[in-house]
Formats: sequence, structure tokens, C-alpha cells
Amino acid sequence: MKKLFFLSFTLIFSVILFSDVKDVENSLQPKVSGQELKLENSFALNEDLDSIQNFIMTNERIYFVNSQAKSVTILDLEGKIIKVLDQTGRGPGEFSLPFSIFNDEKKSCVGVVDQMNQRTSYFDYDGNYLEDVLFEQMQIPMDIKYIDDKKIYFYMGIEFDQKKGSVLSKPTIELIAGDSIKFLYSESFNPLKMNIGESKIPIYAKTEKNIYITNMSYDEYRIQVLDADGEHIMNITKKIKKIKKSAEDIKEIENTLEEVKKQVKASGADLDMNFSGYEFENTITSMLIGPEGNLWVQTVDKNGNLFDIIGKDGKIIGQCRKVNDKFENCKFYKNKLYEITGNEDDGFVLNIYTLKN
Repeated sequence: MKKLFFLSFTLIFSVILFSDVKDVENSLQPKVSGQELKLENSFALNEDLDSIQNFIMTNERIYFVNSQAKSVTILDLEGKIIKVLDQTGRGPGEFSLPFSIFNDEKKSCVGVVDQMNQRTSYFDYDGNYLEDVLFEQMQIPMDIKYIDDKKIYFYMGIEFDQKKGSVLSKPTIELIAGDSIKFLYSESFNPLKMNIGESKIPIYAKTEKNIYITNMSYDEYRIQVLDADGEHIMNITKKIKKIKKSAEDIKEIENTLEEVKKQVKASGADLDMNFSGYEFENTITSMLIGPEGNLWVQTVDKNGNLFDIIGKDGKIIGQCRKVNDKFENCKFYKNKLYEITGNEDDGFVLNIYTLKN
């Protein structure tokens, strides 16, 4: 129930070097070699941790946001706590509802996005407060990355539909070079009128030369590949298989959905969220840049969690899975895969994997 409610909450707020190929279609079950991740180390995290919404890695450290505790925790690469930023309020560097964090490499600092305070609080890598920057024109920053001398700015825009009188979410990715802005992605949607499992929020990743942006549909995942100037190179696609959920699961989701509808409608909002009874195998949950600069596309199927490893020609060159389980909250850092898994009842664990030769 918590997971479904968090999903509805999230919906309200979420180069190829040379090639003449413009579209690369990969089969649903490509015949490729398997890659194996070997568990190198595992560390239990501090018992006081009760929730992890989002985390990043940089400067030999892990930074993660805990919205419930209104805090940001800084860990070393073995999970040991270095510092906790937990001052609540509206003063400089204080938090009211932090829900996301990103690394600004050019400025050597991290930005903590605080929805309630309507600002981003910046800290250096040691956790020392630098400044607060208010949101601009209803833009909620989600991430900042750089490619060449340009900035990739991902934010959740909010706009008002005058005709229907509803508030729309507008995830937007911009490529900024000086005073020039190029829109790489921008699409409005009503998060209160969607099907459970549907997502309009793009996932993106970048290498030194390429930008990758997802564009989901009901029958395939589609990854748009752009160069450092934002020019289209190709689309990478793979078919999606629809899976019927069990009657028990459908009933549980429908019951929980009814509770969510009651809560939202009590606030005066018009909710029209439904569940079809299906989930979609191979829909993208994250994209990572792995060893050798290959794109690791994380998807979920009925057997657990799967990574499609995509080479520079857009073809799947390998796959890696965690059988009968799934990778959670994964990041590649210095050719190792770091995973934070667990829950508030059983505790959280930091797992570190290396690619097995």
C-alpha cells in the first residue's frame, strides 16, 4: 500500500561515435552473452535509517535523501556515516521536505531539492552549507549534468490548464549553452488521470559524447540517442511484453487505489487513476553508464531484474540479471555497481558488485 501511494505521489511531482543507423530495433529476447556481477562486499547501514528516496555518488562518498526524517546522510564507500544534515525549518540550509539530490560537477557541490521550501539548498562535498536558490517559474530541479561546455538541465515544470482547470506536470530536459537553450524533452500530462504503472517522466543518462533519453509507450521502450549538440542520431527500441497480474495482486492494488482515490478526492482534487490488471515486462526503470562506456538499461520482468547492455551501435551486446530478485537503487561508480537495498523494517544494506571476468 505504501508503495502504491508513493507511486501516485511521485507521479504528481519524476553519441554514438559513428553510425549511419537511425533506428535500431532489438528483439524481445536477444541472443547475447550473459554478464555476471560478483558481490564483492556488503555492509549493513546505520539502524536509524528509515527511508531512502534518492541517492548519488561522487567524491568517494554516497549522499542520500530521507524525506521522512527531513535529512541528507553522507556515507563513505563502506556505508559508514560521515555526516547527517538534519536541521529542519526554513532557515539557510534547513529542510522542510527534501525529496531529491543531484551532483553539480562544475561547481563541486550537491543540490538538495526541497519541495516545501520551494528551493534547492547547495552544500559542498563535505556537507558545508553554501547557498539556497529558489525555484524559478514553477520549475522543480531534478538533475544537472554537463556535456562538453554545455549544461543538461532536467526539471519538473508545473503549468495550469485554463480550459480544464487542472494542474499539469511538465517534465523538461534542456541543453543550455551560454544564453542558448535547446529543448530535448518537454511533455505535459495530468498525473491524476493516468493508469497505474504508466509513466510520463523521462529517464536519461549521458556519456562524454552522447545523451540518452527514454520515451516509453505501451508496446516498446524507445531510447533516443543525441550527440553533444542535442542532434538526433538514432532511436534504440525493444518490444514490451504485457503480463497479467494474479487475481490476488489485482484485488490488493484495486483496494489500495480506492483508498488513495478517497484521500485525494477529500482534498477537492479530481482523481481518475485506474489499473488495467496488467504490468509491462521490460519497461525501463533506470539507465546507467557502465564499464567501457556501455549503456546499461535496467528493466523488470517476471523473473526478477534485468540489465540490457547496449553497445555503441545501439545493439544489445549482453545481459545481466539478479535471478528471482531485483537490483534496487543502483549506481555505477568507478566500474563497480553500488546497490542500496532493504526496507525500514529489516534495515538497509549497501552491496558492492564487480563484473566477473
